[in-house]
Amino acid sequence: MDVVIQFYFDPVYFKIVRFALFGALVILSGCSGLLSDFNYLMNGISQTITDYERAQDNYCEVFDDTLLHDKPRSKGVEISLKRAQQLARLKWLPHDNIPRVGYGGQYLANKEYIGVPYSLVMHINTYVGLDISLYTFLTAVANPYSVLYSENVSKPPYNGVQCAPYYGTVCSTAVWYALGIYIPYFTRFVPTLDFLTTPDYSTPDAIELCDILLSGGHMVMVYDIGRGRDGDIEKVTLFECGVTFVEDTKFIIYTFEEFKERWENVKWKIFRYNGLDDNIDFDDYDFVSIDNYDAAPFIYDKSLCTNRGDKVAYREGEDVVINIFDTIYSNIEIYKDGVLLKSFSINDNCIVLSSLPYGDYKVRLASKERQYSDFIYFEVLDINVDVKFDGMITTYFHSLNAHPEYMDICTSSQSPQAYYPFSNDDIYAQEITVDTVVKDVPLFCKVYFRGKYGRVSNIPIAIN
Repeated sequence: MDVVIQFYFDPVYFKIVRFALFGALVILSGCSGLLSDFNYLMNGISQTITDYERAQDNYCEVFDDTLLHDKPRSKGVEISLKRAQQLARLKWLPHDNIPRVGYGGQYLANKEYIGVPYSLVMHINTYVGLDISLYTFLTAVANPYSVLYSENVSKPPYNGVQCAPYYGTVCSTAVWYALGIYIPYFTRFVPTLDFLTTPDYSTPDAIELCDILLSGGHMVMVYDIGRGRDGDIEKVTLFECGVTFVEDTKFIIYTFEEFKERWENVKWKIFRYNGLDDNIDFDDYDFVSIDNYDAAPFIYDKSLCTNRGDKVAYREGEDVVINIFDTIYSNIEIYKDGVLLKSFSINDNCIVLSSLPYGDYKVRLASKERQYSDFIYFEVLDINVDVKFDGMITTYFHSLNAHPEYMDICTSSQSPQAYYPFSNDDIYAQEITVDTVVKDVPLFCKVYFRGKYGRVSNIPIAIN
């Protein structure tokens, strides 16, 4: 069935943008990290980085060797390496056991883990870094009643595959976050992306810092290149997220011979991001030791938290669940846009707020002696999406307090089949045309909006 797809920003809230898209939606697997690359066994040839020192120039790591390590060619490359460190070196300590993909099936309570957990959460859009912040993830970890402990997304009513826990990342989204790309293109999209190029030749010694190495359904990023005095590569460090080569998100060091062995086994192809030098947005040193900055351990000592964490986004119509940990308080105060909205007595350690209007919220506890807890913060985003189909698919969307970032067309399993990003600079002036063949499968539309604290989408809307 050939159709034309058009998208409009509602003119009441945004200037009109019209997309006529006719293209090819290729229905492929939604899993980004479990294909041919995982057939190769490392047999102990690599090691996870545990101890490291920082070079005085803040550019590259000094490992326990005498090698010369490649320096970033630009600020953008340097920032991408720092972003990789955020995901690979984040420390977190579960309060309780958490469902896990692989490695025994669960994260153990009171055991420290390093690296953002692996979880293919594409159907609930909770990728750490892309959809929620590292801070929100850590506050959810600190809340013993949070979705990390109360929601098993690998079972109904969720439909996740390779999905546990509720927050996480996968091989592709980890790399995109490091590169400053906020649309979660899965590995099957990589060869089609016009912002990626391939070098003139693709051999192990052609790699550069922040190169993407793709093999089947798995991708990694080159994090460090160590050379001998003759300039030849002797060590390679990869930034990788998965459940076979690494536990969750980690760095792996190879000798060049080991690296070439894996290269030959998995048949890597190199891709380079054209916008890498522009990836300069980074100011978060709070939770991970990066370069010469030694971050203090993360401590969350507030008396309350939403079950999704502190500083989190909801869409209108979703219940906001607040968990209370401190019994010295008698009342809860809810502020909307800086004004006290309501105050009431606490009768339980779990409070559900329903039908909240869109806006910025902060909540605190109060005692009879006028003592107050710290505030927690969340936002409710106005999300409006409508789809009409009469031989032509027309999608309208707008928001009063969020910015639309991209749309995807997904199957009934919520596996993305096509992404349509919106320009951040001039969202109303673009017009994109591609040919599309909609196959005889259920397809749905989701538009993603970003607020101050994160990104949410509408409930999937059937389009055929």
